[in-house]
Amino acid sequence: MTFAQKTCNGKRNEIPAVRELLSSLNIKGCLVVANALNCQKETAETIVKNKADYLLCVKDNHRKLKKEIEEYINKKIDEFETVTVKEKIAAEPRSAPHT
Repeated sequence: MTFAQKTCNGKRNEIPAVRELLSSLNIKGCLVVANALNCQKETAETIVKNKADYLLCVKDNHRKLKKEIEEYINKKIDEFETVTVKEKIAAEPRSAPHT
């Protein structure tokens, strides 16, 4: 669900615009999910400063961070609680109305 958006004018970079947007919202108690572009220390700090949690994608260009996460997960894997959810999907085909 998208709650807000901000246009980046001219040569303005999306990364600082995301930080400004996060600072302008009441995200206390929320989980902020963002793509790999926003996997930045300053972005994470902005989220934590606003008393929210984050889930950021980490790609291979953040080698050290990715390795630390993988090592942590491998050490703690037996302590994690897992949940499996299976959903039944309607079998009949559906089409959208023409406009």
